[in-house]
Amino acid sequence: MPAKTLAIDPDTAPPMCPPLGLGVATDSVMVDGWAVQTMVRAAPAHEEDSGWSFTSGLETPEELADPDRSGAYDLDLVANVDPDVLPYLTWPVGTVVERATPSSPLVVVEGPEEPPTVRLLPPVDAGLVRVADAWQLVAPTRLLRWVDGSDLVFWRPGLTARLAVYQGPADPAARILELRAGISAEATHIEQDPHGAVARLTYRLAEEGAAGLYGFLRTPDEELHLVLHFEDEAGEVQARAMLATVGPARG
Repeated sequence: MPAKTLAIDPDTAPPMCPPLGLGVATDSVMVDGWAVQTMVRAAPAHEEDSGWSFTSGLETPEELADPDRSGAYDLDLVANVDPDVLPYLTWPVGTVVERATPSSPLVVVEGPEEPPTVRLLPPVDAGLVRVADAWQLVAPTRLLRWVDGSDLVFWRPGLTARLAVYQGPADPAARILELRAGISAEATHIEQDPHGAVARLTYRLAEEGAAGLYGFLRTPDEELHLVLHFEDEAGEVQARAMLATVGPARG
């Protein structure tokens, strides 16, 4: 059987999600490039299998019954064909997601009442990125993105940035001095500005072989916590660049 020509070139497809395993998708989706109409998560058949299957709704019964008319693909490649599947890839076994019509959004029709703790978001490319309602930063490169509980996570291999915003009134200068008094004695590269337009504290800390940069920004109404872990010198350079650009959103 000749090799299939996919709608997305696997060699040039940009990363869309972290490694999540394989899913079965029909040729209607992966070769013809039609949007996913139905995605179903069954129990995985093997270690690399995510359990997800994807159809466009345009397949004939004969095509659905023909194993040569579908294939196993990395979920990242499926998400390149149809990015609308991203928010649902972390939903558990038993989840069914469908579009009511070809132009409708995908919605969960079977599954838990509450979404999972980790929910994937579209990646961001290098440049200015809005985070939460009142903050922004500059991404140094393309970064994958997801929500983990109340935290927003940006990721590429070797670099992870985790942000959390806490609301509530406080005196910015006093709060930064309080945070400064509580940091580890092992912290280095400590910088603080309790009296700036946005009070700020940053430092570097290496714990149990893992190095990270920590940042705390405080306005009278909100506090932003940012932790960036990196695995090599290049990751630290990018982490420092990200940390330096965090600030209040403009516009």
